[in-house]
Amino acid sequence: LSSENVKGITANWTDIFTGVYYKKHGVIDDDFSANKLASFPLVFDRILKHEATSKLKLISPDAAFVANYGSDSQGEKVASDLEVTSTLINTLQSEADITMLTGHFTNINAQGKSAGYDNSFPTYKSAIETFDGQVGEILEAITARSNYAQENWLVIITSSQGGTFDVPPAQNDNTVFSVPDLNTF
Repeated sequence: LSSENVKGITANWTDIFTGVYYKKHGVIDDDFSANKLASFPLVFDRILKHEATSKLKLISPDAAFVANYGSDSQGEKVASDLEVTSTLINTLQSEADITMLTGHFTNINAQGKSAGYDNSFPTYKSAIETFDGQVGEILEAITARSNYAQENWLVIITSSQGGTFDVPPAQNDNTVFSVPDLNTF
């Protein structure tokens, strides 16, 4: 679930990268001025503290995402989810000693905002299916690495927030789980 009472997706992103909620890390919107990231550092900072020679790369079509989370990793702003996919695949093919890759995809959320967050909306459903294909391509690139058998991979796929849609009354349990804006999958 996303945090309640936050003012934007940036708080949810920071939740994911710190492992704590906004009340601890201090980020509630795009303004990072009240952050407590010195006490609750990003995962990238923790990795580099443990192994300073780690190679970290973050790719996103969202400039704020790259600006706020890409400073300790090699942040790269690209034009689209298609470029996120190709950059991830190219990195997997060309960098044998990459420690961590972060790909941030935005099209599903953009289509949800535009059409609605439900599979009954064709553009939203299509965006999910396209993303599923992109994940397949990325996983194929991982398994095609020459040292794949000796490497240890962890792939995490998560959304950073839900989206508005009408919950049918029979499915509404009147808990936070029936608040679509807070549900992440």
